[in-house]
Amino acid sequence: MALRTYTFRVRFRKGFKEGMLAGQAGLDRYVYNKLLEIFKEEYRRVGRVNTTRGRINA
Repeated sequence: MALRTYTFRVRFRKGFKEGMLAGQAGLDRYVYNKLLEIFKEEYRRVGRVNTTRGRINA
């Protein structure tokens, strides 16, 4: 089995502030943790969790 590696470079537009990236990561983490909390509570109550894309995006 052959192993391939890929390297990607991120290019930012002029005027982009790296702090914006950290802020977005923080918001993403907040949403992830909130969904995890909701799913854990549902699993505790019902015994199963619906994690379909349609439900998450609602």
